[in-house]
Amino acid sequence: MKIHKKKASSSIRRRMVRYLLYVSLLPLIGLTIISIILQVRTTSSVSTSSMQTEVTLAFSDINGRFEDAQELCRQIENNALLQRLMRADYPNTARKYASELEGSMELASMVLSDDAFSGVYLLGNNGIICKSDSGSLISDRFQDTAWYQKALSSLTANWYSMHNGSYVVRTANDKIITCCYPFRDTHSGENTGVIVVDISVAKLHNLYDGNVVGNGALLILDENNHIFFQSAGTNLREQQLNDAANVVRRHSSDLLLQRTILPLTDGNNLYIVARHSFITGWTIAGVVSRNFFFYSATNMLYVIIGIMFLEAALAIVFSGIASRRLSAPIIEIEEAMSAAAQGDLSVHVTPKGEDELASLAAEFNEMVVQINNLMNSNYQSQRRMRKLELKALQEQINPHFLYNSLDSIKWLLRLNRTEDAITMLKNLSMLYRISLSHGRDFIPIRDEIRHVRAYLELQRQEYKSKFTYEIHADEQTFDYLSPKIILQPLVENSLTHGVGGAASEIHVEVIVRQEKDQIAMIVRDDGAGMSVEALKALRNRLADMTEDKSMIPSIGSGGYGLKNVSDRIRLYFGQDCGLYIESEEGKGTAVTILMDKRSLEHPLNEN
Repeated sequence: MKIHKKKASSSIRRRMVRYLLYVSLLPLIGLTIISIILQVRTTSSVSTSSMQTEVTLAFSDINGRFEDAQELCRQIENNALLQRLMRADYPNTARKYASELEGSMELASMVLSDDAFSGVYLLGNNGIICKSDSGSLISDRFQDTAWYQKALSSLTANWYSMHNGSYVVRTANDKIITCCYPFRDTHSGENTGVIVVDISVAKLHNLYDGNVVGNGALLILDENNHIFFQSAGTNLREQQLNDAANVVRRHSSDLLLQRTILPLTDGNNLYIVARHSFITGWTIAGVVSRNFFFYSATNMLYVIIGIMFLEAALAIVFSGIASRRLSAPIIEIEEAMSAAAQGDLSVHVTPKGEDELASLAAEFNEMVVQINNLMNSNYQSQRRMRKLELKALQEQINPHFLYNSLDSIKWLLRLNRTEDAITMLKNLSMLYRISLSHGRDFIPIRDEIRHVRAYLELQRQEYKSKFTYEIHADEQTFDYLSPKIILQPLVENSLTHGVGGAASEIHVEVIVRQEKDQIAMIVRDDGAGMSVEALKALRNRLADMTEDKSMIPSIGSGGYGLKNVSDRIRLYFGQDCGLYIESEEGKGTAVTILMDKRSLEHPLNEN
């Protein structure tokens, strides 16, 4: 007993600690996860918003430079002095040199206020070359170059992505982006030269190197979506930048339809935003690793986890204290239950307080009392059931019935009706063999029907031709179990009260059928029936389950059988089952037995 107490005490305390920890830690873990998710989402939202803003600003700035370059080209094209110089003929070098000097000074004045351009040049078909800086010319004849011919035959600007050095002057191998713009004569409408604007890539690097959010990169891709500019100071690998370029290439058609920043999806853990420039045909893109969003939430994650561990430690301490206080009355109840399970129904638990445990203790005390009462009641019911079964068996072995049957057999033999005597002996043998049934209380319905048929055949010898009978039994009911000797008392009652000394022949019908989850056994006759008062009195006797009255015959010599059957059915199957009588004086009586289905696989406990 002490060992059992120790195990129960240890178990309930551990479970209470575990449950209290669940209650405290699960919400905390849930809040932690939600906080981490919200932190990551917030960081992601802020970072993506920053990236979009940054690319938008970069696009505006870079695209603005390209627009400024084209605007400068238009100003040069519309400049009256430069129109005159590009239209003139130069018969000698001196005049040409003077015109070039005049034009160069005009160009220098036009770009003086904007340091975005590293050089501006005006090249004419008439051989004139004007330049905004003092760099030395690569050649004095550019008319045969491919870029010059392409620009001369174009209607708009031609942009050339990053290349080494200027197309016009000698430079220190600087990275240059070039705009070539056709110079149109305002009088004739023909292109008479080319304007060349050089933009230094170094100035773009000064603006964007190391300044992209999350150590990402700013990319400029040409019309074929090849990277020709990328900001320095990024932690992205070359392969990641190439992957980003491939993503932009896959979405190039979408970018052509958009005039705003377009976020692009990528399977390589990159976040990409891009926008197409309709001025140059190029694409400006911002790229950042998605890991940056999670790294930004790391510090907050450490704080949240630290708080979680602190609360977990406090929860363990308080759970231990609470479990000891709560488990004490539970252990006391458990000890009492263990004692009751071992047969000691005198145990009593003293309720303490007014909480659920006190209510449980009071209910346990009440349960012990009820169990005690139920055990006594069950003992009395079992004792009564055995008396009923014994009485039913005694009725079957009635000396008067046996004497009459044997006497009938004797007279049949004297009359040389040997076959009838043998048949009657077989029926009598079957009647008593099924009645005994090796001491079993339940038999298959098949045997119960054989039993009542044997009884009816024996009774035909006594009543001669005063009754006929029919048996209609659903064969699907044959394998269900039934308390033995329940149809014969009903048939006996019909014959005893339905057949009078001078009465005409009656008909007895036995029906066995299924009704949902129950078996219905009906014995119906067209005999004398009962008056309303007699029927009411009989129903009252059948409804009364007191032991003493169940031993008293209810109506004449056969009335005991109905009461016996009714009580046995209710004791076996409960109050929802039983025996029900319908009768009308002068028309006959119908007695119905309703009982639950019990199969050989699931028999009713007979004990």
